[in-house]
Amino acid sequence: MSAKSGQTELFDVRIRRTDQIQRLHDVGPHLGGVTRSFSPAGMRAAMPIACSALSPPALIGVPSWPPDPERFLALFDERTRSGLNFAEAMVATYTAVLASPGFVFLDEKPGRLDAYALATRLSLFLWNSPPDEALRARADRGELSQPAVLRAETERLLNDPKSRRFREAFLDYWIDLRKVKDSTPSTTLYNDYYLDDALTEAAVAETQLTFEEMVRADRPVRGIVDADYTYLNERLAAHYGISEVKGAAMRRVSLPADSPRGGFMTQASVLKITANGTTTSPVLRGEWIFERILGIDIPPPPPVAAVEPDIRGAVTIRQQLEKHREDASCASCHSKMDPPASRWKVST
Repeated sequence: MSAKSGQTELFDVRIRRTDQIQRLHDVGPHLGGVTRSFSPAGMRAAMPIACSALSPPALIGVPSWPPDPERFLALFDERTRSGLNFAEAMVATYTAVLASPGFVFLDEKPGRLDAYALATRLSLFLWNSPPDEALRARADRGELSQPAVLRAETERLLNDPKSRRFREAFLDYWIDLRKVKDSTPSTTLYNDYYLDDALTEAAVAETQLTFEEMVRADRPVRGIVDADYTYLNERLAAHYGISEVKGAAMRRVSLPADSPRGGFMTQASVLKITANGTTTSPVLRGEWIFERILGIDIPPPPPVAAVEPDIRGAVTIRQQLEKHREDASCASCHSKMDPPASRWKVST
């Protein structure tokens, strides 16, 4: 895990605490008369107290923050000298704090991780929050260097409800689940699905619950592309043409042997993410397979005309791709991407 903010919860905690910025901004005009009656020394003395709202939760092995408060006090002084009242100067100072690398990034020593750094990384990775007391105690006793202890702590963190943060963040960026609402189904072609929030929410939950089972039950990696189960509720089951699933609650469902579903690649969320609301695109889906499933980066395309479906129906997308591959600069990638994507044809 990168030292760069895998500490999402730590950052979120700090951001939530900056709700006070908005409150200060909102009441600034009302505070102006009061704060201008303070002496500059009095205003400066109040500033560190207000900044304490941004103090992060303690991370073991990480020094107190900010390490150099005088830098921010100097900015506060400069803003007040320019005529800003206390609230306005605090907003400017908070903004500098939030943009500070020491606030956004986790600063660690290079080299082999010690027990405290390992505990911090494990907790930030699986909980997006600082280590709890139990994990801190393990680090204090130097037990995390033992493989059995490290595995036990990993299992404990995964079995805690806070691991949902990891699940959601991981899927948001691995398979771009955060983009599930970026496109809207055509009101002309797919009027039944337009603004169907219940279906969209069930599709996202299906992907999240499938991933959660794969991690917790240590399922084989082939389940990414082929599985004999999924998670459905009545709305999503009806969309898939699967009967005997009733109610809004998501539950594990065994798939029929002849079902085209199973694995992430046939789930409605992924199929929607890799389509544009009107048509499917073998190019987008081929790129998705290579980058998200195989871990192979596809270079940017050369400056040639994009492959777009012919809405008059005169030319099929398959024929367009064949023509596209005649260009040597395009063939190097399309000869790899197009075949698997062309076979990936499941109704969203």
